Amino acid sequence: MYNSGMKKKLILLLAPMMLLSCGGSKPEPTYTITFNCTDCRAYDESDNEVTSVTVPAVDPTLSLYKEFHFEGNKPFKVPLKSDIAIKKTGTEEIVKHKYVNGTISVPIVGNLTVTAIGSSYSKDLETSSWDEIAEISATGRADEFFKVGDTKAVTLKGQSFAHTVRIIDFNHDDLADGSGKAGITFEFANVITKDDKTNVYTTIWDGEYIVSGDNFDYRQSVLNTFLNDETEGTVSVINMLPDDLSKEGIIKPVNKLVGVSTDEGQNYIATPFEEDKCPKLFPLAYNELHNLEGTKPYVTPGEAGNPATGGGIYKYYEGHGGDAAEDKAYRVKKKVDGNTGEIYWLRSPYTENDTYAWYVYKEGYFDNYAVFYNTRPVAPAFCI
Repeated sequence: MYNSGMKKKLILLLAPMMLLSCGGSKPEPTYTITFNCTDCRAYDESDNEVTSVTVPAVDPTLSLYKEFHFEGNKPFKVPLKSDIAIKKTGTEEIVKHKYVNGTISVPIVGNLTVTAIGSSYSKDLETSSWDEIAEISATGRADEFFKVGDTKAVTLKGQSFAHTVRIIDFNHDDLADGSGKAGITFEFANVITKDDKTNVYTTIWDGEYIVSGDNFDYRQSVLNTFLNDETEGTVSVINMLPDDLSKEGIIKPVNKLVGVSTDEGQNYIATPFEEDKCPKLFPLAYNELHNLEGTKPYVTPGEAGNPATGGGIYKYYEGHGGDAAEDKAYRVKKKVDGNTGEIYWLRSPYTENDTYAWYVYKEGYFDNYAVFYNTRPVAPAFCI
């Protein structure tokens, strides 16, 4: 589908060849590639617009990229995919091409005509595949395609109804491998329970939210395991995700911070996961939903990360991160088939009591209670 607000251009990357003989060099035979683009423009490497280009005929390859331009933004390139036709000029014969390192390489076998048909990617999140979303996210410029608050349906395995996930920020969370930021952060807009339909007060976390002795540590909790255990046959949220979302490389592990006590319930410090245990799914922290970092008692400072480097409150909540009625309403999450809000856990400890954790109540305000004998749903986030 072509997006009318987008300018596109085809960039040529050529591998020039030179034929030499004992009498010196001789002119290379050449072929002409003609661009037949009704909704795009072709440019050479000097950024000059062209309608055709002449290339050497001695076994070169032509790599074509589509470069997207958005008004007011610098361009970026994505590989051309199945939205082009390459034919011998004046015929309907398709010239075969192959993928090489993410680009399309075309053997030059005669004069060619390249026809670009529309846009590689849709700007509609709901109709985009998770593969396409991941490719867009990897550019670091997903906010030029999508916007905070955009939603997509996700049906968990074995269920006939769909959850809703929504974008809550771009380039916010640190990738576990240290390579930079995850391009998109999503969260479940509905709560998830163990059986997810009939009994919101599941026993999955009952009595086992903390399993690390006297010190609160979400990283060691059954809740973290319930979200992220990928062991085959295990009942976990990660295993219930559809295959196109849960397959390798789509959801990225990120290094979230967790309030951890260093001395039996005192002196909580924002502590990262170990790199090989960074989660793919995680509950939000108090200050990822609330913009009063450091002013709220009994919350671990810095647990939401450093706002100066992209952390802090997520943009979806940024304008609704206070305690006013409209802010509370923004934090309400329901069951898929529910008409009222449900309680859902956060990963933040209540630092006044080492057996308590914060949650969001049905009406959207924050509260805390003992984790050992209280069960709550969860509305996890994840990054692409």
